[in-house]
Amino acid sequence: MRLVQQANIAQLTTARAARNVVIFTDVEQMRPQAATVEQQWAAFSQHLTGIGRLTMSDALRSGVSEVERLGSEVKAQQMEIVRLGLANQSDAASTALTTLGPKGAELQSRLDTLADLKDQEMKAVAEQVLATSTRVRSTTLVTIVVCVVLTIGLVIFISRAMTAPLRKAVDLLAFVAQADFSKTLDVDSRDELGDVARALNGALLQIKDALGNVRQAAEGMARGDFSVQVRQ
Repeated sequence: MRLVQQANIAQLTTARAARNVVIFTDVEQMRPQAATVEQQWAAFSQHLTGIGRLTMSDALRSGVSEVERLGSEVKAQQMEIVRLGLANQSDAASTALTTLGPKGAELQSRLDTLADLKDQEMKAVAEQVLATSTRVRSTTLVTIVVCVVLTIGLVIFISRAMTAPLRKAVDLLAFVAQADFSKTLDVDSRDELGDVARALNGALLQIKDALGNVRQAAEGMARGDFSVQVRQ
């Protein structure tokens, strides 16, 4: 947008300088105005080149090309006015300046249109950036929520996997406390919990066998048979 404004300022400056060439009667006064025309047209071309590099839409590219074409025509007419003025052909310069009026007005209109197109393009880019930012923010939020849910689920799964065998062991010991040695733990893991479960099953089996031997010896002695020995 700034480049379009600068191009517009350069074009207006050339028009004013060309008009001054016609108004002034002293050649020495005309020369600085003639130099201004050349300098401002060079700046005008640079600004248009910058606009073309920053342009994305086809409509804006077409607008830049049209402004370049009209600018070349207006520049040629203004340089002719300068030449006539420096040659003291004031009447011819005045006529050329009058003829230049409609072309200059058309160039001004094209520059205004170019400014509007550039403004629309900038708004479209801003809206696109905003939409992309909103989409990325939404995607990031969904990803975070999914990760949190998966993490919670994994923690619950691991917790249950670790506490379930311990809960079974506690239940088994409750049966043992009631002198019920018929229960054992189902062992299907190869980790430390599995080793503990197998050791507990072995200990309960030995206690069960020992109690069975003691019961047999007690029953034998009750019958008067003292030959029964308790196996260790």
